[in-house]
Amino acid sequence: MIALAAARSSLKKAISSLLLSFTVLLPSSAHPQGFDLDRWNRGFYLAASVKNAVILVRSSRAENMQLLLVEFDSGKLTKFKSKGSHLLSPYLSPDGARLLFSRELLDRKGTELVSCDTSNFTCRVILRSAGSIHSAIQISGGRILYVSSPFVTGGDGRVRLSRNDIWIIEPKTGPRQLTDFRFYELGSLAVAQDQIYFSAYGPSRDRPVIPLPDARADQQSSIFRLPYDPEKAMIDPPSRTLSPLFVSAGIANYPAASVDGSLVAFLRTRTNISSHHYDLVIANPNSKSEQLIEAPGLGASRPIIIDHDVYASVVGEDWTLIQVRRQGEHSMKTLADISDASIARTEAVELNIDQ
Repeated sequence: MIALAAARSSLKKAISSLLLSFTVLLPSSAHPQGFDLDRWNRGFYLAASVKNAVILVRSSRAENMQLLLVEFDSGKLTKFKSKGSHLLSPYLSPDGARLLFSRELLDRKGTELVSCDTSNFTCRVILRSAGSIHSAIQISGGRILYVSSPFVTGGDGRVRLSRNDIWIIEPKTGPRQLTDFRFYELGSLAVAQDQIYFSAYGPSRDRPVIPLPDARADQQSSIFRLPYDPEKAMIDPPSRTLSPLFVSAGIANYPAASVDGSLVAFLRTRTNISSHHYDLVIANPNSKSEQLIEAPGLGASRPIIIDHDVYASVVGEDWTLIQVRRQGEHSMKTLADISDASIARTEAVELNIDQ
């Protein structure tokens, strides 16, 4: 995932730092007239299960980020907010019973990882950090993987979340740091048997775990993979610089993987377009075959794989579709068609979060 470095610093003033912690940005001069950057950024974030999904919503940049829960069978929409914070980085358990999300407190007061029971929306804080918490996912053994970075003041005096690493929450022992990579950007964690996939950008100078990107290259990827020990819940640091995966024409990022590792989905965009439009790619690592599914509107969200079904959302100017490609099928099926008007009519509910 490569963008123009100069654009990052100027645009991050306007939008939540956590929301942008893993998003491609472009200089304003590169956007088509009327391009909605905030909507495009929000469109990358999707949580999905077999029965429901969650997307990020807000009516303007002046409004705090909220979560919209969509029930597939009934089409019911429920919008959630939390005073004094942005609600970000949602994750749903495959059965849809549990929702995880990051509650980013305003004015850099830290971040909370919140868990909710979706049957009655009883919620509780399970982790607090003075920095960031995002990209949380539930894995085997009742564990939760997530990404965290402290606030870092750079040589230019700007404060950034630029030392990202992978952490784990153990049911009995609590949080534990798994890596010491200090990536500028890190996200899209996915565990497949004894492998962990992730997207990363910007290696630390003294820890060249991943290569420096070449923004001029026609073939780019920010997708990497490392061995993961599911019994010990450990990630061994690599002995050499990792090679990016799924390198082909364009820019590849945001991986998801099936639990058995036989299916990987990710996003890819062309390098020769001004506003990056991401399409969905579904790959079989064993046969090395790929299927490209072109996304309408502003492009596809990060994918989610449940069993061997691939979920993604696509965002248009005033609508959002949540879709799935079932195992054995070649096209996407729409599970929910959400208009901006319907979101606006849905009153936001203040979450009651047990501290």
